[in-house]
Amino acid sequence: MKRTKEGFQGEKLGIVKTYQPLPKLQAGQMYSNPRISFDGKNWFLSIGYEKQFEMLELTGVSLGIDVGIEKLAVCSDGEFKKNINKTKRVKHLEKKLRKEQRKLSRKLIYEKSLKDMKNIQKQNQMIRNLHKKLTDLRTNYLHQCSNEIVKTKPSQIVMEHLNVRGMMKNKHLAKSIATQKLSEFKRQ
Repeated sequence: MKRTKEGFQGEKLGIVKTYQPLPKLQAGQMYSNPRISFDGKNWFLSIGYEKQFEMLELTGVSLGIDVGIEKLAVCSDGEFKKNINKTKRVKHLEKKLRKEQRKLSRKLIYEKSLKDMKNIQKQNQMIRNLHKKLTDLRTNYLHQCSNEIVKTKPSQIVMEHLNVRGMMKNKHLAKSIATQKLSEFKRQ
């Protein structure tokens, strides 16, 4: 894989234009492990390369995080992160998703093959786009929250361990726990 003005040049792909130029490398460095992925709407190129980072001085404070359903996280320094699923934007998108899924269920008639039914394909694409928007909103919010926590530069971060698998068996809590993405928050 080579870097070009427009984007990159793949072995079998040829020159592919990218949204942003690839980072410039020092002499002797190479890109490693290129991967192209598709998330249902956009194509992504992810590459690896070596970079030197500065060592940051930590504050020496231990930070405890209590995760939950009412609030995403309550930190030991008094800060808390709200639940993104209770915002107006997410509720509106969930309502729109339910409406579009009802529209699809009314359209399903199995007299023809699904390839021939263009309206059903359009409706499925609309539903996939709404699912992607919701997922992207939630993931972006988790990135913002974890970034804010890390920017305080604590020397140690301690997080509460929850039995998520056991909590998912409770039918009253399952949806709110699944949409909260607690394991993704812990991973970040």
